Amino acid sequence: VIERVKAKLASIRLPEGMKIVPFYDQSVVIDGTIHTVEKNLFEGGLLVTIVLLLFLRNIRAALIVASVIPLSMLVGFIGMKAFGISANLMSLGAIDFGMIVDGAVVMMENSIRHLQHNENPIHSPLEQVRTAAHEVARPIAFGVAIIIAVYMPVVFLEGVEGRMFRPMAITVCAALLGSLILALTVVPTASAVAFAKGIKEHKEAWFDRLRELYSQLL
Repeated sequence: VIERVKAKLASIRLPEGMKIVPFYDQSVVIDGTIHTVEKNLFEGGLLVTIVLLLFLRNIRAALIVASVIPLSMLVGFIGMKAFGISANLMSLGAIDFGMIVDGAVVMMENSIRHLQHNENPIHSPLEQVRTAAHEVARPIAFGVAIIIAVYMPVVFLEGVEGRMFRPMAITVCAALLGSLILALTVVPTASAVAFAKGIKEHKEAWFDRLRELYSQLL
């Protein structure tokens, strides 16, 4: 819209000696917001992938979890569309990719643990992933529901506060809801397909030492 306004202004013939000088250009803020969101999306996905590679040592697991970020953002955008919310710093500035991938990380880690240890060899990788998903589905759902509940009072704010902060709460809740659905459905399904032949256990000496130190501190 702003680009069309600029084109229209440029085509207007003004009287000699007169000119139109804009003193505020909203497109600067819009472009800055889009750049910030793109930067956060890229860096968040990259950091999640690196951390998962560091601890799980499996590129497929890291990519499956990282894919939850853009898909959850898509659900967030659908929620914004449904409630008539525009994309700006107030609606997108509070998006936390750590919260978004939290459930997917827990689901993937438990699936990897079951596949690596394989305590019951007669069970196929699909059965192992199903068992792992059943174990953590309830705490994942509760964890995300608690975070969403924290934002619910903001959704019901009225007046100036409501106009300022309701878009942020709706966007975050929609993205979190999308991440929960993906963590409970897409992540275990993709894990069962990606690790249909099982997965070998990786021993990490540095992590074992860290775990021993943690146990002593407890």
